[in-house]
Amino acid sequence: MTFQLSEKAKELIPKARIVSLTAWKSSHYPAEIQLIQAVDDAGRYLADEDLQQLHSSELISVNISQFLRDSLQP
Repeated sequence: MTFQLSEKAKELIPKARIVSLTAWKSSHYPAEIQLIQAVDDAGRYLADEDLQQLHSSELISVNISQFLRDSLQP
């Protein structure tokens, strides 16, 4: 099955910011939280290297992140 993002989603995703990662403290390693926060603060997408660091604990989330990132890049 192939998914496509709507034009509106493609417009809004780059403007989105993570509000808080506080709730993640019980389910994610501190290094993962710091990495995601740093990427968000820099206003960039997770690079393949970033996703590789997260891969071991969040395979489904990593796959979704890759899909969203790749769907937005020309």
